[in-house]
Formats: sequence, structure tokens, C-alpha cells
Amino acid sequence: PMVGRAGILIEAAKAYPSASYVGSDMDAIQLEGAVENIHSAGLNGRVTIMHADATRLPIRSGSVDVILTDLPFGKKHQKADNSQLYPSLFAEFLRVLKPGCVAVILTTCKAIVEDIVLVENSGFEACWRRQVFVGGLKASMHLIRKLAVD
Repeated sequence: PMVGRAGILIEAAKAYPSASYVGSDMDAIQLEGAVENIHSAGLNGRVTIMHADATRLPIRSGSVDVILTDLPFGKKHQKADNSQLYPSLFAEFLRVLKPGCVAVILTTCKAIVEDIVLVENSGFEACWRRQVFVGGLKASMHLIRKLAVD
């Protein structure tokens, strides 16, 4: 979800060539850039791109092994907007992930992520968090795991 111009997806596809990759975004201009970048990287056929709302993905429930996403943050995206968007995104991540599988999330909104994930019965386990810098902004990478259903 929120593939943008597919930089993270392309890097993942190069690092792990045996996996299948699907990226989505609602922005047609970003999707055009993603398709061009995937073609330039020689990954046509290995990486699929689709126009979709990340809060309502056209993906079967419990069918995804890993989510890699660079969530909206920075000066263009207000934290107030993200405090409404992120809960919907995480609910969708919970729906599409297989039990025991993970999401790797990049964001500057560490507190919002923790408020969602660390709540009892969230359906997620926080595995680790690392601070990184992206374009001069202090961001966090989060690895979260969907809890297995008993």
C-alpha cells in the first residue's frame, strides 16, 4: 500500500527475487512513476502495481506474508490527518496479513503507530523499532507482527 514511485518495492524485489510483489497507490501520477521505475529496473512481471485505496485493498483476507510501506509523513501530511488515516490502514493491514506475518512501516508518526499497536487486543505485536533519517526528518521503522489466532 502507498507504493509511491515503488522505490521500496523495487529494492525488496532485487533483494528477494523469489517472492511476488504487489504495490498499490491512489495517486495516478505516482503509479505512472512506479510503472516506469519497475520497467527501468527490469522487474516487469515480478512486480504488479494497482490503483487502490490502502484502507480497502482488493486483496483476499489473510493472504499477505509481508507489508512494506512508507506511510504519509513530513511537511506535506498533517499529523491530524494521519491520526485519522493510520487506524484505518492498520485495520486493513490486520485484515490482509496472514497470522504470524509482518508489516515493516516507515513513518515520522511514531506515537500514532504505538498508540495503535500497543493497545491490548490490537491484533499486533511490536517486534522492534529503529530510528532513521529520511531527507533530514527523524523517522522510525517499525516491525510489527500479526498475532496468530488461537
